[in-house]
Amino acid sequence: MFEVEEQALKVQGIEVYPNPFTEKLFLENQAAYPAHFVLMTAKGKKLMLGRLQAFEKKELITTHIKAGVYLLEYRTEKYTKTIKVLCQ
Repeated sequence: MFEVEEQALKVQGIEVYPNPFTEKLFLENQAAYPAHFVLMTAKGKKLMLGRLQAFEKKELITTHIKAGVYLLEYRTEKYTKTIKVLCQ
């Protein structure tokens, strides 16, 4: 088995950590306006969704998620970003 270095992903307006994650995934909205997020499988099945207020930090409990690669879609009124995250 290989080891993946844990890191935070900073993308325009959001910080996602740790990556890879196990039991918890943190989302931090760094924009001055609200955002919506969707955590989904690589095939597009929605697992978790929610809203972040301006500058809000949210903890997602991910104990029910199996190991693998997932996509986190982050949407604001100005842009949409998709981030690849790994569950171990």
